[in-house]
Amino acid sequence: MEFLEQKLLIFLKKKSSISLKDIKRELKISDNEQKELLENCLKHLEEEAEIYKDKNGNYSLLSLKSNIKQGKVYFLSNGDVKVITNDNLQIIIPKEYSSGLLEKDIITVKNLVIDKNNNIYGIKDKIIKRNINQISCEVIFKNGKNTLVPYNSKSKANIKIEQRILDKYGVGEILLIELNK
Repeated sequence: MEFLEQKLLIFLKKKSSISLKDIKRELKISDNEQKELLENCLKHLEEEAEIYKDKNGNYSLLSLKSNIKQGKVYFLSNGDVKVITNDNLQIIIPKEYSSGLLEKDIITVKNLVIDKNNNIYGIKDKIIKRNINQISCEVIFKNGKNTLVPYNSKSKANIKIEQRILDKYGVGEILLIELNK
């Protein structure tokens, strides 16, 4: 896989942006096993902050995206999020733009701006990887039905579970929820 990753990085240095279909064609990948290996490599490179996949499914080197950074999420006491990149850049995401994030998520941040105090602000672009697979949630009654909210967390994540299952639990109960992306 490492050889394919290196090949992809060299290839992406020559192209500013390329689709998965074009990558497969350029690398002459046709069978399902090779396709799966390629997709795993692309996912790994994205998690390692080497490449960026945009909303149209096109790939490019993350280093060429000057207004997009990738890092790990940490919640501040005021509810804002601090994202720390691999090069220790600290980016603040105001709490009103942090919905869906959980502590230690790996995310990309876009629309970076610097204020007069040299603080860097941005908004969440997308979640690359969840670094926790379970979260404690409290059952609350909201809008006429039981709902889950992260317990003892600044996270504004919307935890969804089938209502019929959730209705088996009482308000105030703490549940350990298995997460999926």
